[in-house]
Amino acid sequence: MKKLTFVGAVLLIACLAVPVPGALAAKYPKEVVFGIPLHVTGPLASVGQGIRIGLDLAIKEINEQGGIKNMGGAKLKILCPDTGGAADIAVSETERLITSKRVSAVLATYMHGEEVQMVAQNFSCPCLQFQTIMPPHMSEKDDYVFRRFNDEDEDWWDNYDWLEMMKKETGDPGPKTIAFLYCDDIWCTEAYQMAPPMFKKWGYETILEEPYTCGQATFKPQIAKIKAAAPDHLILMMHTQGHIIFNRELMEEEVYLPYGYVTQGGEDALIYDTLPPRSYEYMFIHEDGDIWFKNRPWGEKLASIHKKKMGYDLATYVVNAYEVMWIMKDVLERAKYSSDLQKFRDNIRDSLGATYITHENCPDMQTAPDGTKWCPQLARGNEILGFEPSGHNLPRSGHGQISQTLGGQRVPLWPPKYRPKGYKPVWPIPPWSKR
Repeated sequence: MKKLTFVGAVLLIACLAVPVPGALAAKYPKEVVFGIPLHVTGPLASVGQGIRIGLDLAIKEINEQGGIKNMGGAKLKILCPDTGGAADIAVSETERLITSKRVSAVLATYMHGEEVQMVAQNFSCPCLQFQTIMPPHMSEKDDYVFRRFNDEDEDWWDNYDWLEMMKKETGDPGPKTIAFLYCDDIWCTEAYQMAPPMFKKWGYETILEEPYTCGQATFKPQIAKIKAAAPDHLILMMHTQGHIIFNRELMEEEVYLPYGYVTQGGEDALIYDTLPPRSYEYMFIHEDGDIWFKNRPWGEKLASIHKKKMGYDLATYVVNAYEVMWIMKDVLERAKYSSDLQKFRDNIRDSLGATYITHENCPDMQTAPDGTKWCPQLARGNEILGFEPSGHNLPRSGHGQISQTLGGQRVPLWPPKYRPKGYKPVWPIPPWSKR
């Protein structure tokens, strides 16, 4: 038997110390799977379908760029069971994702935020709500739940800041009286309840508070009440199909609101693709994020894919879905992997809680076709991403934008830093006879 030389021993030790691909693959999973109950059929199908497009493009880009780097390049995957918009199905599908499909984390939209959050907390599974508010009755002790969105009172503060900006910019005293029209579902109702006391404190008089039944076929009774009350300004909380009916009937009745109306829930591009432009010209929309995303150099790819698949322009919820997958990519790369699923879930929860991203420390800075650097974790148009100890978004860091439809396109007006050059608000708005 030959003796092992010193050089040979060193080489042998070196070879044994180098990890081989097979050993690395055995240490980490081939893919990390998330889940999101999604409404891709039913009354809000177009919203769910748009969200899926945003999720899928982000996952494709992340996987093409090497996957989750600290897990040996593990690929991202997402399961999206259809709920049809039904709350009970959202509950059962969330439980199935967590217990049977054994996903590492779940995501939630505004449509099923409450149901997904409660199930995730009950099963100690991390949950990131990226398109919803926190209902007031829900506990801030939900330690597995994180919310990438404003509370609704912060959204009303957005409205206040926008109104103050409009008064200052135009030199017009602005509205004195306000009316509210809101759908009777949980999202609209809970959002509405906070508003009248806040607007009263700010010096506005509420002269009409009108709920309506979600899914109703006509708004003529409500429009008659609005016409009789004659408010200076109207605030709407309604979904896509409601908007299509309401805008058309308001145009037909030519009800004049001097300072127009602002809508929460009017983000879906299907509204504008369906209706005649006259029906939504000068309308104000409280956007979930950067509505100008499609016109920015880094947004053209997502906008093009959405347009090809859906037949109309993307909405901000599509951008939010794209952003959330990049957020979770960063979360995973800071979370220690464990083959024990509960330990891994706990590590993801801890990593979510430690998240703090700005444009300066962006972990995945991308380069747009024109050479512009941009951060996909801040795609929706915020400056900071982080969470309080309660899991809620850092105060005022989840703000949206308020846009106005001018010349048939929605132009961001507030915050003013996101406004494109050359655009000014039209306020008060012209009467119907001059449109």
